[in-house]
Amino acid sequence: MADQVSNEKKDEALESHDQPNAAAGQQPTAAQTAATADGVAEAGLSEQARAQGAKYLVAIAVVVFLVIGSVVAWNALRQPSVPVTPAAAEELLRVGQFAEADQIVRQLLEREPENIEYQILLARVLAAQERYKEAAEVLEQIQGSPLVRARVLFRAGQAWLEARYRRKAEDCFKQVLALRPKQAIVGLPEIQQAARRELAGMYALERRRPDFRRITWEAYQNELPERRHEPLASRLRYEVEMVDPSVAIAQLEPAIELDPKDVYTRRALGIYHLEAANASEARGYLIRCVQEAPNDPIMWEAWLRCLARVGESIQIERALSQIPKAAESSDVCWRFRAQLLSVLGRSKEAAEAAQQAVKLNPWSSENHYQLGQMLMRIGKQEQAQQHIARSKELQEIWDKLLEQFARFRNEWDVLADEQARCDLAYQIGQYCEQIGWFRDAYGWYDVALNQVPTHTPSIAARERLQAKLEEGNE
Repeated sequence: MADQVSNEKKDEALESHDQPNAAAGQQPTAAQTAATADGVAEAGLSEQARAQGAKYLVAIAVVVFLVIGSVVAWNALRQPSVPVTPAAAEELLRVGQFAEADQIVRQLLEREPENIEYQILLARVLAAQERYKEAAEVLEQIQGSPLVRARVLFRAGQAWLEARYRRKAEDCFKQVLALRPKQAIVGLPEIQQAARRELAGMYALERRRPDFRRITWEAYQNELPERRHEPLASRLRYEVEMVDPSVAIAQLEPAIELDPKDVYTRRALGIYHLEAANASEARGYLIRCVQEAPNDPIMWEAWLRCLARVGESIQIERALSQIPKAAESSDVCWRFRAQLLSVLGRSKEAAEAAQQAVKLNPWSSENHYQLGQMLMRIGKQEQAQQHIARSKELQEIWDKLLEQFARFRNEWDVLADEQARCDLAYQIGQYCEQIGWFRDAYGWYDVALNQVPTHTPSIAARERLQAKLEEGNE
């Protein structure tokens, strides 16, 4: 009975224990409630952490900003701003701070756009940065007195030359020479003489012999008496010194890429490629020259020379039928015409062309030798020998001239004796006269007289040549 009562009490206890569990789906237990509270607390802490982190980032950014600002301000105090003056720009240019110099000069020009000093300074800054094209454009726009204009045009020419625009450079130098003020201006002749030297260098590289000889003769006429031997010597150097073709090609190719209409540079490239045995390139350049400048004799001289070396019969026939009347005054054209006619087997016409070359230039050893060979082919042996003998004679004189010129180059600057210099100049003049270079001969006699004004042979020779030069003989 006691066991039964005990069991009933256990059942009651179990029932009282199960009742709360039956309501578990409606109300959480204490443990669940505690777990939920912990999760909410963790979420709150995470949100607070993020907010705190954002505050720290903002604070760090503010600190960095303040530090940078302080450094900038400190530097500004230690290094005051550069004044906007020409002197400041000059100093920056001197130390190689080109961008800063450019900025200052442009600020100066904003204040005074017509200030020539500032415009020239801007051009110098641009040139220092190798912005030669921009520098040249600035300089060409500058107006002023003839002297100012000469200076800026000369500098513009140099800038265009550095920028590889050769025809623009040539035009600037020519404009310098075209300045003809009514009254003499101190400094202008020196600038014009420098322009002549620049043109002479351009013409020499471009193998423009007629233009080269014209400008160097002008240089001789405008040179100081004690320096007149310099342009005369450059005329002789042109005949004996040749630029290495590979060097010339590397120098000129960028120019033709920038200015495809530059026919003189194109012609020069054709000649140098021909000398470098680049037949295909030479033909391509030179045929375009005669197409673009069909009446210019020097274009035909170069094209006929090319055909004589690498031309085909069809090309030769076509070229011979297209030679313009303007080229008939060129002995070089006639010489190559004779050579091409000979290649085609037209020996009689070849001899006639060779005779015309000798008629136009009887002082050419090459012309006489070629005529001798052509006459031999048509059976005129006696006449042929006369021309071959004359060719040999002219060649011997030329060789003697080169010997004396070599002496001049080696000894002129070290010869202390005026009489020795006079004799050397006179000897060069004689050989120049014997090969028909009357202007050169006159000039060398003049150089001799500058050393010894009473030198009788030079006085007589100069008077003798005066008449020839007045008649227009070279």
